[in-house]
Amino acid sequence: MKNFLIPCFAACLVLWGVVCSMIWAADAPQFGVDFGRNRISHETGLPETFDPGKKSPQTNEINDVSPNVRWVKQIGSRTYSTPIVAEGCVLIGTNNDAKYGPEIEGDQGVLLCFDEKNGELLWQFTSPKIADIPFFDTAGIGITSPPIVHQGKVYFVSNRGELCCLNLHRNNNQAKNLEPEILWRFDMPQNLSVRQHDTNNCAVLYYDGLLYVNTANGLDDHHKNLANPEAPALVVFDAETGTPLARDNGWVGEEISHGSWCSPTLGIVEGQSFIFFGGCNGVLYAFPTLKKDDFSQKTAETEKELYRIKSQWHFRGEPWFQTETTKDDQPFEIGHGSKSLICLAPPVFAEGKLYMSFSVDGWTGGTPKRGWTVCLKPTATLSGDVTRTAFLWGTEIFEESILTTPAVHNGLAYLTHRKGQLFCYDAETGEKLETVTLGGDIWSSPLVADGKIYIGNDRRTFYILEEGKNLNILEKITMPDQMFGSSTAANQTLYIPVNGYLYAVH
Repeated sequence: MKNFLIPCFAACLVLWGVVCSMIWAADAPQFGVDFGRNRISHETGLPETFDPGKKSPQTNEINDVSPNVRWVKQIGSRTYSTPIVAEGCVLIGTNNDAKYGPEIEGDQGVLLCFDEKNGELLWQFTSPKIADIPFFDTAGIGITSPPIVHQGKVYFVSNRGELCCLNLHRNNNQAKNLEPEILWRFDMPQNLSVRQHDTNNCAVLYYDGLLYVNTANGLDDHHKNLANPEAPALVVFDAETGTPLARDNGWVGEEISHGSWCSPTLGIVEGQSFIFFGGCNGVLYAFPTLKKDDFSQKTAETEKELYRIKSQWHFRGEPWFQTETTKDDQPFEIGHGSKSLICLAPPVFAEGKLYMSFSVDGWTGGTPKRGWTVCLKPTATLSGDVTRTAFLWGTEIFEESILTTPAVHNGLAYLTHRKGQLFCYDAETGEKLETVTLGGDIWSSPLVADGKIYIGNDRRTFYILEEGKNLNILEKITMPDQMFGSSTAANQTLYIPVNGYLYAVH
């Protein structure tokens, strides 16, 4: 009997290890890990420190990294996107300065796909820049939209404002080049009269066969007027065909101070699924998710025929409690120098609450800068203007813009503003528990994983902090260049985007 139990016990241990691996090691197929955009990972065994090595002045390659750096690969010199890890691949949007493939020259938007195991380049999608329209497809930026992977398909928005669908896995019979298989693409500026401004950084949301996409509609090249205020801010597409099916009901209109860059978020509220979308007019909108079957009988032939989405409720981001009047509708300032609050980073749905940051535009907004983050309690029956009724708490009004999403875990909310400070708040009461100054500009959202907080800044410093109320700094690591994209944890590995390089550290 003993001899029989020993192999059975050993088999059980192996099976338990497999189960644990399945539970705790997982892909990160979209920005925010899931559709709530909360950047919390259940990965374990992530690094407490590492040596990023030294850059060769002759080749720009990285040498002498520590043993826990699995691989480091050259990418574009300006990278604002976030790594996505799915189905054995690592994807990152960037520019063409790494020059994979001698036939691809000049300024291009690039989406790179690496092998998760060894960093081998599997394919690259390239998209020539639009150089003849000022402030439409800004030079050198590349692709900033973090893709989403669903069942072998990659969805993202190119630098030209095209919603694209690619085959993640190349056919072995394809020619030995680096081009991926394009399943379909839809040109939003051409077909929906969108006047993209600077770029489109949309983190596309996939749910129930539909794609929810913000269009980045914005100002003209003079930064004073809207080229097309009738263009949609949010569009819903058929994920299989790329056909546009619905759009917002003119929520934003002419109230755009710069560009519409806030990505949509989804949350399950009392058993019902809702889309949350932050408008560039500083208003947060919510509506029930749509059903693909609702559109099976009719396909719109023109943009004007698209189904119009009506919001179920909305929240106004202007801090009404600080005004001298009880009027919630504050005049919105359009164009360069606007002091009005807008939505930049996506809302976050976590632990039954909804978090949204409102701030003055970080580039062309007027001074003094302002920004704050609010916590709301959504319910399935909310309707109309819920600015006062759904409000739970808000931070103080920072004298700075907010470009990042908060991370919420174990009753604590971690958030930053642009000028280098990281905060910890009690997620239930809104009490500020700790502030730590990291310095520099912070564009990357904090990642909470394995009891640690990972975040980088534009001063080439990557921080590893202890998760919890005290925000103890565990490590300050000097990287080869600036960091604007956010880090990702997947399959017991940390992926760190740096201008020029992508690190895989375990």
